[in-house]
Amino acid sequence: TPRLIDEQFQGILPPIKDVSADLSPLTLLTEGAQLIRYLFFQQKGETLFFLPHLPPDLHAGRLLNVHPQNLLTFDMEWSKKKLRRLIIRPVQSISIDPKFQKSIKSYRLRTTPKGRGETRAIGTPLDLEKGITLYLDHFEK
Repeated sequence: TPRLIDEQFQGILPPIKDVSADLSPLTLLTEGAQLIRYLFFQQKGETLFFLPHLPPDLHAGRLLNVHPQNLLTFDMEWSKKKLRRLIIRPVQSISIDPKFQKSIKSYRLRTTPKGRGETRAIGTPLDLEKGITLYLDHFEK
């Protein structure tokens, strides 16, 4: 069970001074979840980093319904340690600067799941409009 104070003196936690006994141990779970989240996604201002610190053991996977600061919602999928798909659903109209892995130089941007879309180079900001879903795929070197 997560706890802030080692009341059974098992030596698991280092002694913490000035910690109230009524403080919730769920803060430990929240901080742990944030650390795990930073492996897959980070936000610094208008810049969004996708898969910045992907662990080697997680060479493939999906992350669904991520809500960075209630600005947008996105789903992403990766395989062979490389981003494959990214679906962005903006909650409000904003401009973002997406950053991907260093090996990625371009991607395809579509506004419909079956449309042709356009190829965009990395470093170009994305203007998101509320209610218009963007589909990013074909991430290439």
